[in-house]
Amino acid sequence: MDCLKEIDQQLVSLVEQRIALMKEEHILAGFSESYIAELTINSPVPKEIISDLLNEISDEASKAYATPTVAFFGTSGSFTNQASLKYFGKNTNYKPVSEIDEVFKLVENSEIQYGVIPVENSTEGAVNRTLDSLINSKVLVVGEVSLNIQQNLLSNTVMDEIESVYSHPQALAQCHDWLRQHLPNARLIESENTTQGVQDALSNEKSAAIASLLAAKNQPINTLKKNIQDQKDNTTRFLVISRHENKPTGHDKTSLLICTKHTPGALYHALAPFAKHGASLAMIESRPSKRQSWEYFFFVDFIGHIDENENQKMVDELKELCQFVKVLGSYPRA
Repeated sequence: MDCLKEIDQQLVSLVEQRIALMKEEHILAGFSESYIAELTINSPVPKEIISDLLNEISDEASKAYATPTVAFFGTSGSFTNQASLKYFGKNTNYKPVSEIDEVFKLVENSEIQYGVIPVENSTEGAVNRTLDSLINSKVLVVGEVSLNIQQNLLSNTVMDEIESVYSHPQALAQCHDWLRQHLPNARLIESENTTQGVQDALSNEKSAAIASLLAAKNQPINTLKKNIQDQKDNTTRFLVISRHENKPTGHDKTSLLICTKHTPGALYHALAPFAKHGASLAMIESRPSKRQSWEYFFFVDFIGHIDENENQKMVDELKELCQFVKVLGSYPRA
């Protein structure tokens, strides 16, 4: 019994140390599945036990300071709402916002501490509105969260009588093949977000919506078909934005915005510093600059924190090769 007590005392001490560190670093996030898997790779302890324990510790640490307010794109029940809950947990105030641009403005003006917006989908690519907002905003990316997206057909009308399907453009695209096969004659109508699509379907006869099961739970609408997305491994990545900077955790990612010079091979030369300094690229996405025709910004994610010595040197070299370089933020990888 004494041996067990000694181990338990060590466990209590370690929990106290972790809570203290989370308070000091202002870490509010939960823990990703990959992080839990890495911790338990050689352990017989079930992953669920470790996940529950760490999230309880996270919730306890968050009580030390004022409950943060998080603005998310969409309405209650949206996928961004689910991503926010996955990242911040239940001890948080949430504010649904109808426009991605408005989420950025609320955070930039310090009206809200954090914002959550979608940035890319594994099958449909980048969310352009988010990329455009990152170009001009002064906020920083401080976190990311990935969410497996399961789309569902919701309606109070039987399948054979559905004439219109409402949803966000990304959701409609993610279910393109299924809709073509099962509802080939239905009109596909874009809504501001998936939960608005549910409202639109409820307001129009012989209509359906594509949305999450949480959206269905919050509205008087039936679930006709589950998991209708074309790709079963359908994942959306969301960004967490704020005005504060993150310290290195040893498990980070950095997002950059670069604009290359108008010279032959400019992008090729701009990528050279990444190879020279051994930086692993996680994403590169182009977007028109909207300043002049055929000028592009490139969004680049690489593994590592900007404060690490080699990465600072790399960014300095990038600035010499490019017209413009902006560090969007360093943050723990999902």
